[in-house]
Amino acid sequence: MKNKLIPFLNARFLDRSLWTRNFSLATVGRLFSAMGGVALYAALDVFVFAETRDTFLSALLIVVGVLPNVVMPLVIGPFVDTHNPLKLLLRNLFCLAVVYFLTAGATVLLGFQYWLYLAFAFVTGTLSAFSQILLDTITPQIVRRENLVKGNAINSILYPLSSIAVTPVAILVYSRFGITTLFISYGVLTLIDMALESFIRAEFHYNMREAVYTFRQHMADLGEGFRYLGKDPAVRSLALFMATMSVSSATWTLWIAEFSTRPDLGTARYAILLSINSAGYLLGGLIHYVIRIPDKRRYLIAVCVYFIYATLDGGFLLMPFVMMCATRVILGVLGANSANIRMSALQNHLHNEIRGRINGLMMIVGSLAEVPARLIVGWLGKFFPYWSLGMAVNLVYIAGTVFFVLPRKNKMREMYNYSTVKAE
Repeated sequence: MKNKLIPFLNARFLDRSLWTRNFSLATVGRLFSAMGGVALYAALDVFVFAETRDTFLSALLIVVGVLPNVVMPLVIGPFVDTHNPLKLLLRNLFCLAVVYFLTAGATVLLGFQYWLYLAFAFVTGTLSAFSQILLDTITPQIVRRENLVKGNAINSILYPLSSIAVTPVAILVYSRFGITTLFISYGVLTLIDMALESFIRAEFHYNMREAVYTFRQHMADLGEGFRYLGKDPAVRSLALFMATMSVSSATWTLWIAEFSTRPDLGTARYAILLSINSAGYLLGGLIHYVIRIPDKRRYLIAVCVYFIYATLDGGFLLMPFVMMCATRVILGVLGANSANIRMSALQNHLHNEIRGRINGLMMIVGSLAEVPARLIVGWLGKFFPYWSLGMAVNLVYIAGTVFFVLPRKNKMREMYNYSTVKAE
């Protein structure tokens, strides 16, 4: 039995065709960054709401962090497609670390200044948007095509894995030592990520030009990305659907307000719920890593997940704490699997030379929906029960599924079930 078990575990969990030197370095490095990000932003939410007691100001801080996703991909996407993405990522990580250290120093000197954290959110949001497009460009080029689903599954569990381990500790560290300690910690962890990923050795494919990259060429490349969206119904429909998903995420702004004002909850339970929510995503990522979903079932599973997710999330803020925890585990499992299916399908669908631009445009579409949704929900949170807003935005999610995912003419099924379609 033992002789059979070890090869089975190696095949399932330690697939050497996936866990190459490059992928291992990238994964461990990103895990360090994820740990720092979880610690800082979990505490920052609590910190800002505790100082302001205003759902709109809390929402505004998040929106300012998301706002660069509306503009930056217009600059970043074509630029990434014409430069070595790993070199760009390393420079970007260094800049992020510097920002964290500078913000820590400013906090010590100035204390709580809301404008300071707005500036911090905007700058880190800009650099994070750059990082995300670079990561989406690098991963498909250091992972074999047949291992792309597994590779994305591993990437999808890094943040939830970090959240489970770090969130309660982060809230404790914040309450005892202040937010400055977490800024410094995130800066150090980001430098560790940069050091590890600097050892990646791979030949990256991108549009290499001898001439200087001009603004005119940039606009031409960007126009090509828009034309691609116009002629590809599957990618266009996915972008519009992701916009409705971004609208539904606006209720996350209300979580800390709900937990801070309901007598049966509180910030300690808020930290616990964040960890439990992440545990669901971790479990979902592991399931997707171990169990291979049949090619012809990806689309059907994704559609079922969309309807179940919107229904449960819509009633989330009406639940008692125990049911909240159970619901977040279920939604985490479902969300991780649907995100993996969606991301793997899109990256498989795109060519290396266009990937940066399309990933950037996807980010823009989602942000254009998320920014006003968060501001509106944050403002309405002053007048309406939080649970009613949660239901309203999830109705938008359901409408997006009906109008963009289900119609056959949008060819979402073909993109999701990509192996089956190619075999046919």
